Amino acid sequence: MSKTTKNMASANDATATVDSMQQVRELLFGDYQRRVDARLEEMNNGLEALRRHGDQATSALEAQLGQRLDALARQTESDLGSLAGELRDELQELKKLMEQRLDDLQTLMQTEHRRMEKETQEQLDRLASDKAGRAQIATLMRQLADSLDEPQA
Repeated sequence: MSKTTKNMASANDATATVDSMQQVRELLFGDYQRRVDARLEEMNNGLEALRRHGDQATSALEAQLGQRLDALARQTESDLGSLAGELRDELQELKKLMEQRLDDLQTLMQTEHRRMEKETQEQLDRLASDKAGRAQIATLMRQLADSLDEPQA
């Protein structure tokens, strides 16, 4: 046999040995490997399903949160609107009260001013009457002095 033929025979024997080793491995571990592969595939599918479920749950929660935030925003806007209205009403009431008090003060000031004018006029009248009395006294005193200066007969 030639060297090439021997090498080919050796190669065929090696291939046959490898094939028979593969067959033995297949017999020994093939079923186990198929079960492990199937279990890994199931787990992978389960993880993928959990991921999809998680994504859906996250999307649902985000939508629900968005709805709640929108509702809270609307409620807050409504509350702020009603508070602004109440504040506006209270400010109007305070404005009316202040205007009324100003009117009352103005009336009081006018009344006091008239009273003071009347009192001042009364004092002026009294002073004027007092002056007339003094003028009369002065006239009488002059008359008295004149009568004293006259020679007595």
